[in-house]
Amino acid sequence: MAALPYIQLYTADYLADTAHLTTLENGAYLLLMFNYWQRGESFKAKDEQTLNKRLASIARLTINEWLEVSEQLKEFFVIIQHNDCIEWKHNRIEHDLDAVREKSIKASNAGKRSAKARSANTNNERSTDVKQTLNHTDTDTDTDTDIKKNNTKKTKSSNKKFNPLLAKPENVSVETWSMWVKYRSEIKKPLTETMCKQQAVDLVNCPNPDDVIKKSIACGWQGLFPNPKNNIRQFPDRKPSMQANVSNFNFEVGPNGEVKF
Repeated sequence: MAALPYIQLYTADYLADTAHLTTLENGAYLLLMFNYWQRGESFKAKDEQTLNKRLASIARLTINEWLEVSEQLKEFFVIIQHNDCIEWKHNRIEHDLDAVREKSIKASNAGKRSAKARSANTNNERSTDVKQTLNHTDTDTDTDTDIKKNNTKKTKSSNKKFNPLLAKPENVSVETWSMWVKYRSEIKKPLTETMCKQQAVDLVNCPNPDDVIKKSIACGWQGLFPNPKNNIRQFPDRKPSMQANVSNFNFEVGPNGEVKF
């Protein structure tokens, strides 16, 4: 197994556990731990002599120097005599390696699942493209011109500006509705098609729709309230300086019902 490029060295624990070691013993112990972590496995050999030579080489000591420090370092390892070999095992490092292995396995499985999901999505997209191609019916009729004409009509229709004067409710006079349209425009709240439709519905059963509109203008309101209870926000009348003067809305009605301000 390829271990992580760093080892988790618990400084406080290490200094507490190695306070009795000499500088030489500390150096040898650290080299053993680093090698153990880098390889990701314990130290093993067929016999003790072979293992001592190997550990001395890792600690960068002569065999005699190793034999002098090995007695102190044995306390940090669990020494296991197997039928075919002898093993030096470090429990703390093994615990950390197990955590690394578990994390690596989870990351690998997650990557495989992600790759499988991406592959499935790609296959579905390809399948959809194939179905669309097979379901396509070609004809001898040139429909491109008709499509362009229809698109042009739609574009012109969508670009046509809505005129709220033409959306006057049936039970409202031209004069009053024109005042309402002009008032909403002056307060920077122009009427939209949706607003006009809703207000027409609100006024449909109103006995005096013109008075309702004039009151909203006089009070500086943005909406129409044929039933005062529907004004749930209870808008207060604006100050005299802010109220709209209905008499200021000068206009003329032409013979065909057109309004000129």
